[in-house]
Amino acid sequence: MATLYGVNYTKYNTGPTEDNIGARGSVSGKLSYIRDTYEFDSTADGTVIYMGHPLNAGDRIQGFIFSSDDLGDATIDIGDGDSASRYAADVDTTSAASGSTAILVDGCDYVVGTADDDEIITLTVDTAAATGTAKLTILYSRV
Repeated sequence: MATLYGVNYTKYNTGPTEDNIGARGSVSGKLSYIRDTYEFDSTADGTVIYMGHPLNAGDRIQGFIFSSDDLGDATIDIGDGDSASRYAADVDTTSAASGSTAILVDGCDYVVGTADDDEIITLTVDTAAATGTAKLTILYSRV
């Protein structure tokens, strides 16, 4: 079995040089978070909920933690003001203690300020109306 290395581990192994230093915020950056809760009450399919507070341009999204009650037949998209499902699409919320931490690859290490309105973190109700509590924690690094 082979031992393989990720990009930043390879840079670490070879020693830092001007050509291989990791991007700011991708190595030893300060991790911050925003946490918010929303109580759905027969909230209609297509409804967008703004969560937390706007991020700053240059912040890098590192991940999220989403948990919820059984919200009925609804699924939830996690995104921002530019892309409703940049971080997660169709999160299953049909059982109590539903949750997800699986961020879409294009959302991981996404740099806020790349698109208009991407500083606004959103939940979007998808598929059916939602009833119950949802909690979202967004993890980001500030450079």
